[in-house]
Formats: sequence, C-alpha cells, structure tokens
Amino acid sequence: MSAIPSGLAAYVVRGGRRFFDFKSAQELVHTADRLLGKPCNPFVALSQQEREYIDCLAAIRNMVVHRSNAATISYKRQLKQVYRIVAGPDPDEFLNAIDNRQTSPEKGKSRIYSIAKVIKEAIKNSS
Repeated sequence: MSAIPSGLAAYVVRGGRRFFDFKSAQELVHTADRLLGKPCNPFVALSQQEREYIDCLAAIRNMVVHRSNAATISYKRQLKQVYRIVAGPDPDEFLNAIDNRQTSPEKGKSRIYSIAKVIKEAIKNSS
C-alpha cells in the first residue's frame, strides 16, 4: 500500500466518530499500528514537534469538552511544555492570542493558526 485512503485515515484519527478521538500522538500511532499494520502506518514518521502540537491539540480538545480536573492538568502541562506558558488561560483566549515566539510556525498570527499549520504539515508528510 503506497497511500492510506482518506476515509481510512479519517476513521483512524476519529475512531469512527465525528471528532478526533485520541489522547496523544502516541495513542494515534498505536491505533494506526493496530488498524493499518506497522509497515503501513504513516503516523510513525511524525516529528517531535508534530507530536507535541498534536498532544497539545488533544489536551485543548479535552479541556473544552470535559472541563475535568484531569483535563485541566493535562491542558496546563501541554501549554507549559509546548508554549512555555505557566498560567494557562481558557482555551478560547489561548487559541486566539497572537503567537510571537521565535519558534512559532505562524509567528504573528493567532495560536490556532500555528497548531493548524503543524497538523497540516503532519498530514502532508504522512501521505
């Protein structure tokens, strides 16, 4: 298999649901290993930066959906690890704030653009 059909890729990422359903990049890799087989898993090639942003996106999603203590802890840990933010604001404020880090994939734009760019690159590089 030289490429993963988009429907199958969507199923892997969403777990058969209408939203993405994984807790971390590592879980995404394991799910794809199980469903696609290790030799055909495009997600094993994710860079460390892509994995960190995917983990951060998953934490943001869980914070928005669950608002539990565990989701809050994970959200704050990911913001500290990826963005070096110690006191994390609410997800809407965080995503809409301008990302002025030198290492930002979309410096000078809202953080949501940085996350989206990394995710798009990860998909493109996995194809």
